[in-house]
Amino acid sequence: MYDMRESWIPAYFRDKPMYGVIRTTSRSESENFFFSNFHQSGSSLCQFYIRFESAMDKQRSETKRLNHECRSGKPALVSKLYLEDDASELYTRSVFYKVQEEILAARDDMRIQTGNDLDKLKQVNKSIQGLNSELGDASGGFTKQDFMANLIGKRPTGDISIQPPLQCKNKGSGLKRIVGEREKAINQAKKKARKCKLCSSTFHDQRTCPTKKKFAES
Repeated sequence: MYDMRESWIPAYFRDKPMYGVIRTTSRSESENFFFSNFHQSGSSLCQFYIRFESAMDKQRSETKRLNHECRSGKPALVSKLYLEDDASELYTRSVFYKVQEEILAARDDMRIQTGNDLDKLKQVNKSIQGLNSELGDASGGFTKQDFMANLIGKRPTGDISIQPPLQCKNKGSGLKRIVGEREKAINQAKKKARKCKLCSSTFHDQRTCPTKKKFAES
């Protein structure tokens, strides 16, 4: 049974999307690489717990940021194809950019293959015009207002001047980025340490300086 696993494992996970391309080794390597940026081999149990929470907070923060970008805006389109517009609303940003490359490559390939055959292009254009005329005759002048009247049960009167609002990404939306322990330590190390004016030490200030106490006692 184990020797013929290549035959029955894909069939067993057929109803599970993307299960056939997931490998245990790749998943463990990606997780090890991610957590290696937060953990060290000599960390104590308390340090491990704190750094693990920081790693999970970073993952949650990154997920919220990506979800906000996908929901609040729309990626830039490079063509007027309806397929690209539909893909921008269906996929996430990272997946959409890959699909966009495939769509543009297919469009350019189609232009190269059909660019030199003018007879086929004329025939396709004539067929499209014939379909448009047939659809126009079949609709009988059925406009969008007729469709809305049929849907609502009443024809709207007057001109419709209300349009749907445009989506915009406002500043100060309330989402703050979660800063991890590692980033806090780096920012703290960049700050200039305050020194004592009497002895130039960085462990205390002028009020608690031991040199001042010695002068006061003497």
